[in-house]
Amino acid sequence: MNSIRPRPLLTLAVLLLSAICWTGPAAAQGAPKLRLLVAGAPASGLSVKQAADLVEESAYIADDFGLYTVSRTYQVEAVAGRALATTVERCGGKEACLVPALSGSLFDYVLLVQPTAVPQGVDVSYQLLDVRAGLTASTTLARLPGPVEFAYLLGACQEALKATPDYIAPSMAAAPLLVQQQQPARAVMFAAEPAAQAMRPYTWLYGSAALMFGSGTLLGFAADDVQQELQARPHTSARVAELQEEGEAKQTYANIAFGVGAAALATGVIFQLVDSENLEASRLELRTDLRSVSLDWRF
Repeated sequence: MNSIRPRPLLTLAVLLLSAICWTGPAAAQGAPKLRLLVAGAPASGLSVKQAADLVEESAYIADDFGLYTVSRTYQVEAVAGRALATTVERCGGKEACLVPALSGSLFDYVLLVQPTAVPQGVDVSYQLLDVRAGLTASTTLARLPGPVEFAYLLGACQEALKATPDYIAPSMAAAPLLVQQQQPARAVMFAAEPAAQAMRPYTWLYGSAALMFGSGTLLGFAADDVQQELQARPHTSARVAELQEEGEAKQTYANIAFGVGAAALATGVIFQLVDSENLEASRLELRTDLRSVSLDWRF
């Protein structure tokens, strides 16, 4: 097929649509308003890695909740300075130490995550500490059949995160003045059925890759149809030029879609490998990077 002039505006439109497929789900959550620190309280009967994984999974849930800007304890230095990071480390996840230590800091709330091994599995206790008011806003408990049954965390963790006057229930979204009132510490236990796990970034990336590959395939077939039409019978010079331009444009968009899909697939594989195979190593690596560069692990 002969070379024809590209269409810059249409090419830009395809790229913008691809970007929307990537970032749309995350952007839809809206800008978080409150600063939340997720910290692990002293664990019992679990290895250090098992306890850390449960805390990290809870931080993922808080990220997806949408109300908070979430930080882990190993990110405190990057967002609040070395002095506060040292203080938080010395507190060791103890409520009596953390609340006064963070008073006046940029953090509004602390979510304390305390895993404990029990005969039935693992109990994970959540405490939402209101740093501004100096009190415990809520206490919830999740019972897991085992230390890696993360799906059981969702209900208890989300219930704890709701215990703030800034939270508006979805059913009340049309009446923003009806804000849920903060209540004293409350204990709720979740152990019935596992909730669906929060979707990871690589899930969106795989979905975007599939969409781009599908779009590229359809556009490629369309370009082949134009080529066959061009070769099937004689056409006027004007019609030949029109068909050549149409086929070249569709082939260009197909190549763009395949390129974006390949990039999404490769990025998704990297995220999944880091997330599922070496969570502890990636956490340590991020802690090192955060000493010099402000970096957010989730997006």
